[in-house]
Amino acid sequence: MSEITATDAARKLADLLDAVEHDGQRYTITRSGKPVAHIEPVPSGRGADTEALLRRHRPDGAWSNDLNEVRELLDVDVAIAAITVAELTVGALLATARRRAGRQAHVDEIVESITMLPCDESVAVRHAALLVAVRKTGRPRGAHDLMVAATASAAGRAVVSADRRAFDDLPGVVAIDHRSI
Repeated sequence: MSEITATDAARKLADLLDAVEHDGQRYTITRSGKPVAHIEPVPSGRGADTEALLRRHRPDGAWSNDLNEVRELLDVDVAIAAITVAELTVGALLATARRRAGRQAHVDEIVESITMLPCDESVAVRHAALLVAVRKTGRPRGAHDLMVAATASAAGRAVVSADRRAFDDLPGVVAIDHRSI
């Protein structure tokens, strides 16, 4: 994330917004050398968390061991929403021919290692309620993010995400920043 002073940000706001919107740039705005705000792209609901997961956690033999350590450390049953499996699969299918097999193998390992929460009637009803809630607040969210939130909420679970703010203020949804665990 690039740093920019508040004065420079004010002078160059249009250029900053273009860089954020079109290039995905992120900026920390500072005042007197201290960070005071961030400017970053709004989550699009196009699987940003999933893409980040694939970039950070390349398939390797230790992946299952790492997952088991998290389960033991937190004393939780880690689960994944069906929509997240769809996002991961899209990432594998869209990968270059050279990377496709490796990505699909990673998706297969995730599906074999983690309980997948289904999209059932309770999730559909919860999703509808979340859609209504975000429309009333005027703060739209990505459709996939809302499905993840609905799945977690219906199952009585928390969402762990690299973009916890995408889940802020959603009624009945508990979101945890993945860096905090």
